[in-house]
Amino acid sequence: MRRQDVVVLLVDARLGDRELVRRSLAEGLLRFSFRQVGSLSEALDEISATDGFSVVMVCDDRGEPAGRDAGHLMPPDDWPQEVPLLALVDPDAEEEAAIAVRAGLDDYIVRQPGRTGLPRMEVAVSATIERVLERVWSSSSARRERSRLAESLAEGLANDLGNILTAAT
Repeated sequence: MRRQDVVVLLVDARLGDRELVRRSLAEGLLRFSFRQVGSLSEALDEISATDGFSVVMVCDDRGEPAGRDAGHLMPPDDWPQEVPLLALVDPDAEEEAAIAVRAGLDDYIVRQPGRTGLPRMEVAVSATIERVLERVWSSSSARRERSRLAESLAEGLANDLGNILTAAT
């Protein structure tokens, strides 16, 4: 089986997170590369300036600053729907991550204290990419269908109006 290329954009990642992601993805079927930025707004700039990323991963650091809420995990309003957004969170931030998922985060992965890798990370990344692609495809398909129906309706109305005008003359 051919290894697939996955480009990961890490947001606010500590050295330990970069290594955790690298180790967790190195053994699987995915071939990955990653870049790093400091915030979601910088991630948007990177997405705009490049030819896409397979996934963006926000690395939540509970130690800096203390007491953050779920807002820093939520995608900005102008987040492109075709770019999957995942969060890597500590176990005590799982509630905030669940809130962020309801607000638009695609998924989250929980760090396991003391573990040097997360064997299910590749599965989570792959599944999230597939869900987002399906969402984008469904949305595009729905837009095409709405457009087709609108054109059909407009054509029907034009024909009806033409028939009415012809009958009136």
